[in-house]
Amino acid sequence: MSFLRILRIGTNCIPRRYLPVFLLGVAVAILLSQGFLAYILYGIPDSSGYAYGSLRVESGPNIDLRTQNEIEAWQQRPTKEGSATDLAFKPNCTITNADVLSALRRAKTSECKEEITNIHCKDLRRELYPTRLNSTCPLHGASAKLGCFKTVNLEALHSPHYIMNNSLKNQSPVIYSDRNSCINACLTIGSPFAMYTASLKRCFCSNASLDEWNKDVNCIECSDCDQVFKTGLPTDAPKNVANTRTQASTKRARIVFLLTVNGRSVRQVRRLITALRNTSKINHYFYVHVDERQDYLYRSLKELEDPSWLAVGSRRFSTIWGGASLLQMLLSCLGTLIRMTHWQWDYVINLSETDFPLKRVELLEQFLYLNLGQNFVRPHGPETARFIAKQALRKTFHQCENRMWKLGDRDLPTGIHFDGGSDWVSLHRDFVDWLITNRDSDPLLKGLESVYRQTLLPAESYFHTVLQNSYFCTKIIENNLRFVNWRRKQGCKCQYKHIVDWCGCSPNVFLEDDEEKLTSLQLKPIFFGRKFEPVISQSTLNFVEGQIGIKPKTSTHTESLSSFWQNEYHHLDRSPPVDQGRLSAWTSLARLAVEHLANQGSHCVLRAVRVLEAWLYFKEDNFEGLVINFEAHAEHIPEPVRSEAIFRRVDPFKRSDRFQNDRFADRLRGLEVSTEFDLKELLSRNFAGIIGPYSEPGVVQEWDAGPAGSVTFVWIDPAKVVAGSYEIHVTRNEQIQNHKPPLRKPLRPGNWQLKVFKDWVLMAETSFLVQPQTFHHNLPLKNESVSEIVNGGPDHGYTDTDLSTVERYLGFRKSDILDSIKEAESKSKWTSVKLEKWSDALTWPRWTLEGLCFVANPLHQTGGVFCPRLPLESCVYMPWSSERPDEKSNI
Repeated sequence: MSFLRILRIGTNCIPRRYLPVFLLGVAVAILLSQGFLAYILYGIPDSSGYAYGSLRVESGPNIDLRTQNEIEAWQQRPTKEGSATDLAFKPNCTITNADVLSALRRAKTSECKEEITNIHCKDLRRELYPTRLNSTCPLHGASAKLGCFKTVNLEALHSPHYIMNNSLKNQSPVIYSDRNSCINACLTIGSPFAMYTASLKRCFCSNASLDEWNKDVNCIECSDCDQVFKTGLPTDAPKNVANTRTQASTKRARIVFLLTVNGRSVRQVRRLITALRNTSKINHYFYVHVDERQDYLYRSLKELEDPSWLAVGSRRFSTIWGGASLLQMLLSCLGTLIRMTHWQWDYVINLSETDFPLKRVELLEQFLYLNLGQNFVRPHGPETARFIAKQALRKTFHQCENRMWKLGDRDLPTGIHFDGGSDWVSLHRDFVDWLITNRDSDPLLKGLESVYRQTLLPAESYFHTVLQNSYFCTKIIENNLRFVNWRRKQGCKCQYKHIVDWCGCSPNVFLEDDEEKLTSLQLKPIFFGRKFEPVISQSTLNFVEGQIGIKPKTSTHTESLSSFWQNEYHHLDRSPPVDQGRLSAWTSLARLAVEHLANQGSHCVLRAVRVLEAWLYFKEDNFEGLVINFEAHAEHIPEPVRSEAIFRRVDPFKRSDRFQNDRFADRLRGLEVSTEFDLKELLSRNFAGIIGPYSEPGVVQEWDAGPAGSVTFVWIDPAKVVAGSYEIHVTRNEQIQNHKPPLRKPLRPGNWQLKVFKDWVLMAETSFLVQPQTFHHNLPLKNESVSEIVNGGPDHGYTDTDLSTVERYLGFRKSDILDSIKEAESKSKWTSVKLEKWSDALTWPRWTLEGLCFVANPLHQTGGVFCPRLPLESCVYMPWSSERPDEKSNI
């Protein structure tokens, strides 16, 4: 019944004198319903998985507010960089797909938007992917009808489509138009049998043998019968089992270790190479691909090149998590290895900087020789349909702006079996040679590459699918020779939403608690483990080296075994761009070191020139300090002198005395404001905690187990402006939380306060420095207008919420706040020396200088020392110095 008909009936039944009241009530009801509908739709996630919705923040005591999850969901909303219709070019097709429109709204550059548009238009014209590919696996045959069978147990059958996080029963059924669509669907997921019910257009797949079914000749008269077809896949294909004999053999396989590395942990890469070389008597080969954004790592590893055994690739890719470039990078590296005819190898094994051997390489050589010709890949398991859904194989993706954009659904080519699992593989040379030689001519390889060029996580499926559908389908062993430390509950936090329109998982770092687990792998054909990170647990790496018989060298520098240095900055780097706030802090600390030297009673007049390097220093798995390597001038020496200093950050965390013997308050172990919180490892990757005007600060809280409760975090900027007030619920479990407020940028430089209230009574507090930015584009900031922008705070406040109630509750008078803002605005115009002095006055009290040394330089006229009278040691003798010999990373 239509709405107008209902209205007409209603008005006919109501006395005329009450009719205006009735119509007014109807109008109000319509407005309320429309408003409610708009509210609901506003909070529904768009096709990219982002939710648009309002955020309630607290404007004073007793104000209701959202949970931390809602705050972070709001913060991860897409920004409105542009409109899907605001394009600098004319698309050659009509765009209506929600995913594509969302990508175009969020993409920043015209080039990326044009790429997205062209890919989508090609897809609409059916020009992007092949519709069918043919398998050349000798085990595969043609599809055939087997007859009509009575279905005994539907629960034992597989659906060729899988709905994420739900069963097919609770969803709208997938319609299969004919038997061929059913056969192709079952072939795609690797099932030898397809069961099709024409009347219901229903499809199931099965791996069971014919003996388990009851054949019924008359399918029309049988209500619970299905037509059964062979998909062409073998019903009982033999699985190759690795030969694990341990008898001694003089024959060994030669290996290329393909290292695909990223980040700045050059010492760990060197340690990995050393461990692989020192556990074998054979000279194996190393081919290194360094992410194209990592200048420091590329430059450092390039110094190790030796044509006889180590090469660093000159063609480099941006290897973002899940990116299509990962596969293109691997294929490019494999092509280079085939062309390097002076390297005679049998296997190529890809490793990253977070992998490490769990056995001696000499055992791996023997194992591979006993299984010569086989390819080692780890499959996903029996549920291929679920794997295809989780990996988004039925989605089109495109990589640009170092991001993977989701561009809608797609159909996979029919005729082949798609497979996948881990992207860490061990491939025999015969397969690699065939793959590279026929890459541009073989229809299967050309077709699959066009598919995987637009695929998320392509390397986790490409090699598996090629092997399954080629001559090499009989040369597969389902083991990739490594143990991956999966903790799904911790590792699947959608932590890559900032670079990919999909939720992904990542393995966790091995800790000391995992040592028993690592020991148990010694009797299995497992040769590598991941992940290892020395900035989190170097002691676990030391344990593994002991397990495989790598003994520390006899040296006077044995303390370096428990130390680790990770480079944060090098003055020669152009990529990635250095954070200008961090550069400002490092340079201020260099001036602090020179100031300390000038106060040592020497007649030397010193001046800091520039920061050359910054290092993070760890000792026994703890962050011990920030090491700054800098140049300084002494007035009597024409050439600058290099020095190093180590600084330890002051901990400003304080507890209130208002909660004595309070079980909830006693749960709080500590607060730390920093950035780059790792949801997987539950720590901040910004170990030094340096925060600049454009940083995204968050507070890491550590709670013991105890009674549940709620606390309110109040963020206060240097001008006594309350930037945010948020209530956080703490459950009873022991936990580490991170609360990151959605504050507008730039943050006002100076000393910030973070106060923690329980029932609006102060429970704890801490403070942190937002570093004044003294650099712009890596040069000292001398432009007053630029300084006013970067150091002037946000134009329209940190949030739209009125927080004046909180300010009054804290005793902040409006007139005092306005005066403080005026003073801060005046300071934001400072440049050059005046700006540097302001930065130093804020920075120096937050750090303690723990040590100083000079970098010895025999070619320098002073040998590298500033002044003979200064009580400085050479850095090679300082256990914290980056110049200290590090035996475990020496190749």
